[in-house]
Amino acid sequence: DVFDQAAMAAMDMRDAVVVDTVALVANNARDNDETAALSRLKEQYDNLLSSLKAGGTGLFVFFSSGGTVYGEIGHPAEETDPLSPQTLYARSKVLEEEMIRASGIPYLILRLSNPFGGYQIAEKKQGVIPILIRKALLGEVFQMWVDGSSIRDYIYITDVAEAFRLLIRNDVSNE
Repeated sequence: DVFDQAAMAAMDMRDAVVVDTVALVANNARDNDETAALSRLKEQYDNLLSSLKAGGTGLFVFFSSGGTVYGEIGHPAEETDPLSPQTLYARSKVLEEEMIRASGIPYLILRLSNPFGGYQIAEKKQGVIPILIRKALLGEVFQMWVDGSSIRDYIYITDVAEAFRLLIRNDVSNE
């Protein structure tokens, strides 16, 4: 349990590269649960980040969200665009990013936009590529939730892995 400070203290994390690819908050929380969900998330990340700092972690890599943190901005998002998270999931990612930056741990935040490839669970309600493939194979209709003007970027998982490898190899941090 990475949120258990005692368990984390027992691990040797000196100079470790710790990679966080997990989203702990989903968009299906009811509105009245949002404050509690974000408060719980903040407590968990306070524990995790303080454990990592005390353990001397070399780099904390956080896979954030490449689209949702910007909200609906009317053009392809750039990293310099202001953040405008519109969903609970997006607000959780922004909160985690802020906490990571303030933690004093060397970090790398990757805002990935629709990674696909490798093993993906097509029954999930996210990740349009496996959903489209599954529906095509089953002869089912795919329902889009946007008008035809929406633009999305996709990145193949091996390209993500190669970019990640190069970032680590070149000691990129606090970006």
